[in-house]
Amino acid sequence: MSFIIKDSIEKLLEEVIKDKNTEERARRIIELKSILKIIKSIELSSNFKGVEKISRLPITKTDFSEFRVIDDTDSDDRSLWIELEDLKLSEGDLIIELKK
Repeated sequence: MSFIIKDSIEKLLEEVIKDKNTEERARRIIELKSILKIIKSIELSSNFKGVEKISRLPITKTDFSEFRVIDDTDSDDRSLWIELEDLKLSEGDLIIELKK
């Protein structure tokens, strides 16, 4: 397991240990187990080269916000940017960046 994955999982585990709310703790344990299953299935794929980074999206400023993924078309001109309509993310979602 790469250092970045181990570090990310350790941070999540620290959150679980610190959390006094038993329902929240149980939810986070399930989340950790799910992350480990996802990483294991990615590792088993034939073209897996490793995980570059795992990031957690921050808490949004409003209850109904979502993160949208934009293809900037390698341009600073925002009028050329394209929103990926079928991919919307929420606070707390994890982004697993694979090595290229």
